[in-house]
Amino acid sequence: MNPREIEVHIDELVLNGVDPRLRWSVADALKSRLTALLTHGGLPNRWLSNQERLSTGRLRERATSDGPALGGAIADALCKGAEE
Repeated sequence: MNPREIEVHIDELVLNGVDPRLRWSVADALKSRLTALLTHGGLPNRWLSNQERLSTGRLRERATSDGPALGGAIADALCKGAEE
């Protein structure tokens, strides 16, 4: 199977309650984790049902003061679905 190129565009990332100074560390971690997940797992099935908008719902990430942890949690939720 030939690898495919996937281009992901995030137009807006809303982080209510997160220190604005963490935005770049969250974004960098999100990009890194999302790249790893898509590289190893391919395009998630849930992305095929709605290609215009995805939501993580409410995350239970308590480390909102830790940009890298939050970015990783967002990527996981985008690919696997948010925790109920």
